[in-house]
Amino acid sequence: MKRKVIQMAGKTMVISLPADWVKKYGIKKGEEIDVEEKGRNILISTKKGYELHKIRIDISDLDAQVIKWTLSAIQKSGYDEIEVIYNSKEQLNIIEGMIKDVMMGYEITEQSEKRCLIKVISQGLEAEFDNTLRRIFLVTLAMAEEGLIAIKKGNYDQLDEIIQKEITNNKLTNFCEMLINKSGFKDQKKVTFIYLIVWLLESVADDYRDMYKYLMTKKKFKLDKDILSIYEQTNKMLQMYYSVFYNPDNSKMVQVNKGCKDIAEKIYTTAKNRKPEEMTILIFFWGIAQKIRDFSTSTIALNL
Repeated sequence: MKRKVIQMAGKTMVISLPADWVKKYGIKKGEEIDVEEKGRNILISTKKGYELHKIRIDISDLDAQVIKWTLSAIQKSGYDEIEVIYNSKEQLNIIEGMIKDVMMGYEITEQSEKRCLIKVISQGLEAEFDNTLRRIFLVTLAMAEEGLIAIKKGNYDQLDEIIQKEITNNKLTNFCEMLINKSGFKDQKKVTFIYLIVWLLESVADDYRDMYKYLMTKKKFKLDKDILSIYEQTNKMLQMYYSVFYNPDNSKMVQVNKGCKDIAEKIYTTAKNRKPEEMTILIFFWGIAQKIRDFSTSTIALNL
């Protein structure tokens, strides 16, 4: 729709609000509404009469992994209410597991034999974004460093406990992605960049998880000093990136980029005449190092 700009009192420019919108949300004379400037756009909003975003899905014919992907996608999309149709106790168990381990802020509020209703149980969640993002960093860093300590000591059984941090990472990253899709970001022009950073943090944690799971099947296999050195440098670059994210410094960003390229070069050199198990571990570190480099452009864009 278009509105003509009206000049009042010589200087003030005003436009009229759409009548249907005013009626729908009960806007009265003298009430305050929110006006936010977003580049070329002006966003006018009210907290009155918040409209719930609802969806109905039937998972009866889906396998476990597709059910998890579907629920995760719906959460990340920012739906407030999810009606789920299922056909077995096993599928309900998957739903309950997702709410426990991944779908932060959601609960089952109604349940029958073949149907359940999942709702967001908290309001004002947007204020939690910054704290949650920092927790994602700290959980991922702890996962990397605690794994290194356990592997150095040969305590591969301890890796199973460390892997649980990846579940926490999933819960926190899904929550942040939901908030971004639902409420945007403080600078709308940078939504894509912050979303990519959150997604990469989830992906880095997945790589550590998968490496630990692999090592737990190879309990007699030990990492030699060259591979441990690559591991230590990878963790150091992840820690340095965390520092750069919260304290922008392009000179340190240069160090992160150089450090990750050095890791790749060391992997190429170290990979010669290696056993399949060693090659698998080196591939994990190559992937993590590349993802740390992938943070760079989005991080610079956030700070422009």
